[in-house]
Amino acid sequence: MAHSSSRRCVLGTLAAAAMSWASPQAARAAADRYEPDNGKSSAKPITSGQTQSRSIHVAGNVDWVKFTLTRASAVVIDTNGSSGDTEMWLYGPNSSTVLAPSPSYSDDAHGRWAKIEHAATNALAAGTYYLKIQEYGNNGTIASYTLSFRATTAQRTAATPTFNPASPHVFAGSTTVTVSCATKGATIRYTTDGTAPKPTSPVYRSPLTFSSTTTLKACAFSSGMGNSAVATGLYTKGLDSHEPDDIASAAKAITSGETQSRNIHAAGNLDWIVFVLKEASAVTIDTNGPSGDAVMYLYGPDSSTNLAPAPNYSDDAHGLWPKIEHTAANPLAPGTYYLLVREYGNDGTIGSYLLSLVITPTR
Repeated sequence: MAHSSSRRCVLGTLAAAAMSWASPQAARAAADRYEPDNGKSSAKPITSGQTQSRSIHVAGNVDWVKFTLTRASAVVIDTNGSSGDTEMWLYGPNSSTVLAPSPSYSDDAHGRWAKIEHAATNALAAGTYYLKIQEYGNNGTIASYTLSFRATTAQRTAATPTFNPASPHVFAGSTTVTVSCATKGATIRYTTDGTAPKPTSPVYRSPLTFSSTTTLKACAFSSGMGNSAVATGLYTKGLDSHEPDDIASAAKAITSGETQSRNIHAAGNLDWIVFVLKEASAVTIDTNGPSGDAVMYLYGPDSSTNLAPAPNYSDDAHGLWPKIEHTAANPLAPGTYYLLVREYGNDGTIGSYLLSLVITPTR
């Protein structure tokens, strides 16, 4: 009996050891019902509103999932579970190799769970998309997790109208404003009393002319789309913000890349402008506007009375607007330069014009 008892003890010990050795295999997660889905070509579909119960059953296992959008949509793709750590990639549209517009990757969106969300303002275009989900590091398992997907058709909105000349804008006499919208076929409605345009507000059909300070608001309306944001423009009658600048000593500065809104508010009014070159540079000085006829002179370097090297004068470079350009083959030397802009004939006004400067060092 003692011998039999000893034998049972030994066998019990061996059995326990065998169970201990086998426990990692027993802990291995079960494959979910969507397997096999380890490759793009075997991606399993998910539909909006569906929640799928899944697992990463062995290290290196990858879950590929696909869905199709028939129109632009806001999308929420979420993973969750009691324990685990997922990461997720989004590919498309109509590609399993090209990442979708950002956000296209997620790791720890909430806890250790991945989530990708595209709001209506960043909607995904119509097409087929692919999801790749794996355990973070791709070297462990996840016994179970849920994958949920929701798509909501995103209503497109009409593009916000734009104004030319842009606001804020100061003019003398009167100014004419053109309103446009990038949405083809949209109806633009506007107000000049400070209120937001409504579906019953006046329809914009041709350029608007203002002879007094005006606040212009415009909104685009288009069938099957949301209304655009309201564009607001302030058009102020009076001297431009650079006055007084009628003499060289009162010249106002302009820098490279800047565009200034100006006017010739009275007959005989002169606009003097100054800029500095630190090194030899190509220079483009341009004027433009809805209406008017201007001339421009360039003086320097370091003088407001000596004309700069030619070209130093312009009248009708494009339409009735002057433009002076020194290319890299004919750069201006370092120094301070002065511009004189006036109405052609110096006996009229210009309600508004734009002056721009671009400097490109030639080194």
